[in-house]
Amino acid sequence: MNKSVAAVSLIILFLLSGCKQPSTSSSYDSRYFSLINGTFQYEYINDLHAFNVILEKAGEVKSQTDITYLKGLIDAYLDRGIFVFGLISEQDNTYLNGVILPELQKDLLGLPAQHTGFVVQLKNILDDNDWARLERAKPIFTGLTKLGDEISDYSFNQPSSQGRFANALKEMKPLLESKL
Repeated sequence: MNKSVAAVSLIILFLLSGCKQPSTSSSYDSRYFSLINGTFQYEYINDLHAFNVILEKAGEVKSQTDITYLKGLIDAYLDRGIFVFGLISEQDNTYLNGVILPELQKDLLGLPAQHTGFVVQLKNILDDNDWARLERAKPIFTGLTKLGDEISDYSFNQPSSQGRFANALKEMKPLLESKL
C-alpha cells in the first residue's frame, strides 16, 4: 500500500508540475492590448466610413428626397457615441503607443470630434434648406472624402505610413474647421 500511495503521489506531483499556468500578467497584457487595438480599429474605420458616406451623399444632393435621406444619415451619425475615443486616449502609453504611433495620436483621436462638428454644420445647412451653401460646400466634401480615403486603413501604427497619415490629417484640419 505504501508503494501505491507513493506512486500515486508521484504521478500527481508529476502532473501538477507539467500543468503550469501561463503568466497571468503577460496573458492579461496581451488580451488587454488586443482589446484596445481591436476597439480602436473598429471605431476608427466605422467613424471614417460613416463620415465619408455622408460627404458623398451631400455632394450628390439633387432633390428634397436626397436631403431627407441625408438628414437620416446625419441623425444616425450624431446619435452614435464617440466616448470610446476618449476612453482609448486615456490608456497607458504602453498600450496606446502600440495601437497608434505617438506622433499621430492627438490628431487621430480628435478626428471623430472634428467630424461631428462638421456634420453639425452640414445639418444646419440642411435644416435651413440652404441650397446655395450646400452647393458651395461640395468641393470641401470632395476634398475631405479623398483625404478620408487616404487614411482609411489600419496602418496608423506603422512608421512607414506616418508621413501619409500626417499629411492627410494636416490637409483635413482646415477643411474640417472651415465655415460652411
